[in-house]
Amino acid sequence: MKGDDTPGRILRSTAAAAASQAWRVFITFGVQLSLRRLIPEADYGLWDWSFAVFMILGACRDLGLPAHILRVKDRPFGNLLWVESLWGGTLMAGLVLAAPLVAMAFQEPDPRVVPVLQALAVFILLEGLAQVPLVYFEGELAIGRSLLPEMLRSLCFAVVAVGMAFAGYGIWSLVWAQLSSSALFTLTLWMRAWGKMPLLWLRGKSLSLLWESLPLGFIWLLMLALRHVDPLILGVRFSARELGMYTFAYWAAFLVATLLIHPIGRALYPALVNLEAQKRSEPFDAYRLATLALLAVEVPAALFLFFNADLVISILGGGRWEESPSFLRVLCFAPLVDPIGRFAGQFLAARRQERLWILSAVITLVTWTVAGLVLTHRWGPIGMAYANFLPLGAVVSAWAIYRIDPRRCRRLGGELTFLYLVPLPFFGLAAFVSAPESWARFVLCAAAAAIAAALYYWRFGQAFQEFFGSKPGVETPG
Repeated sequence: MKGDDTPGRILRSTAAAAASQAWRVFITFGVQLSLRRLIPEADYGLWDWSFAVFMILGACRDLGLPAHILRVKDRPFGNLLWVESLWGGTLMAGLVLAAPLVAMAFQEPDPRVVPVLQALAVFILLEGLAQVPLVYFEGELAIGRSLLPEMLRSLCFAVVAVGMAFAGYGIWSLVWAQLSSSALFTLTLWMRAWGKMPLLWLRGKSLSLLWESLPLGFIWLLMLALRHVDPLILGVRFSARELGMYTFAYWAAFLVATLLIHPIGRALYPALVNLEAQKRSEPFDAYRLATLALLAVEVPAALFLFFNADLVISILGGGRWEESPSFLRVLCFAPLVDPIGRFAGQFLAARRQERLWILSAVITLVTWTVAGLVLTHRWGPIGMAYANFLPLGAVVSAWAIYRIDPRRCRRLGGELTFLYLVPLPFFGLAAFVSAPESWARFVLCAAAAAIAAALYYWRFGQAFQEFFGSKPGVETPG
């Protein structure tokens, strides 16, 4: 990858990733409008718990090797394919046999738990095989090449899930939609990469590559554990229906994060690796602008969800999710608790300082787990929502970022303060002049978000233009 147009590559790659994610969310909205009315709440609870298990097991499959390959000079994708095929297949077989033991972690007896886990074991292998061409495209900052496969994947999931749900298949609608869409995604990715991706094989180096990638593998495991700790804890202690109510609210609260963090991070990490390798001056600017772009959407979204929780849940899921709004009014602010840490991990990993990222994640995971167990015992499922406000590891990541560039970090702190404060009077006015959970409040809050967006653009638009128009070796102002 040439380094003479890295900011432009970041922009194009992020745009492609964002387009893919926007399409996925567009499809997801349509699917949610149907599935939340067709699939029982308890089935969704079982699905969210099962999917959390397999996302964490996916990290055990990768062992950090996909991200580490981007830091290796020759990028041996042949070794990555070998590991994903052999270890992924072994893990899939082991999961089929161990499904009855894993099912014991689900509180509510359900004869479908074991067969669901065994069916989803195939997902582990399929996703591993897809990682190889996907990481190749990301490393080349050519995420646009994966756009069509990802769009086809979302469309396939929607068609299979909705069709089977209408036929009354419940949770199996989600299981078979996941498997069929993953198979299509893997196939189309390989078709697009075939003949272009060099499958370099470094003989005898796979184990050493794995050893070097373990810190990244551990941090990815921690990130997924942080993302899915809520359903895992709630699944041990509460019914599938209560779990489904909570996870629906969690999905809505973190929808913006789901939409933006992945596409921004997919382009940001390889770009940071490239910029660091070239000894360029822009890495902190790239991290800073990624953080501002994310929070500029998350802050108004959190306020919008807080003031319109009942109406949002009713629109997305119908009238039977009556307990979800109370969870949503708490969870909507959870994404705003650790702004500095949203992309701190990618920044630290690009500088090969992922051990600080690991320490931060371990502290937060331990805190969330202990707090979740204690607070759910005292207050029920809502206690897990409050536990999300205790990411104590954020102190470590914030200190690590500040140490890299104190001046720019102080500037970022001031900019984040602006982001947090600007929307408050507009949303406050919208709430004051309208009835709770009314369409008038819904519309006024949307207008408040638009005003905040305009003010954000006025304040930060030039910084983005300067960065993406910067030339090699020229330090972006600020």
